[in-house]
Amino acid sequence: MVTGTGADVVRALDTGEIACDCGRGSLRRWGWARPRFLRVGDRRVWLRPRRGRCSGCGRTHVLLPNLCLARRLDSVDVIGAALAAAAQRRGTRRIASVLGVPTSTVRDWLRAHRLRGSPLPPADEPWEHRWRRMSAATHGLLLAPVPGTSESQLTSQKQSVSAQHQPASAHG
Repeated sequence: MVTGTGADVVRALDTGEIACDCGRGSLRRWGWARPRFLRVGDRRVWLRPRRGRCSGCGRTHVLLPNLCLARRLDSVDVIGAALAAAAQRRGTRRIASVLGVPTSTVRDWLRAHRLRGSPLPPADEPWEHRWRRMSAATHGLLLAPVPGTSESQLTSQKQSVSAQHQPASAHG
C-alpha cells in the first residue's frame, strides 16, 4: 500500500524507502502489475500499479494506491461508506441501492469486516481520509480474511463471550 503520486512511488522505489515485510531489504522497481479497473461509485478507473522487488528476499509486491483494498474491485471510499452505513444499522439492500453495487457484494464486505475484526476508523476527520488511512494502516488488508478464522469460529466466539456476560438467572 503506497501513498502519493506515481512519481513519489518511483522516487521511493529508486531510493529504497519502501521496506519489504521480510525485514531484510527494500523494494526496488520491478515493472508493472497487470492493469485493472477500480469501481469508484458509478465510474470505473483504470489502474496499472507499480511492482517492486525486495533486494533481500527477492519476492515481488504489487504496490496498490491507498484508495484500493487488496482483492477488492471497489474503492476503499465506497466500501468505507457501506461499513459506516452498516454501523448505523442500515440494511444491506438499502446500502447496496444507495451505492449502486450488488447486495451480495455489500454482504461480502460486511462479513469480511466482521471476520477480520477490523475497527471502524475514528470519526474526527472526513470519511474519505479515514478509510484511506485505514487502508494504508492495514496494508490494504482491511477486509482480507485472517488465516485460520471462519464464520462459524467467529459465531461460536461471540456466543461464548455473550454467555459470559449474561446476568445469572435466579432459581427459586
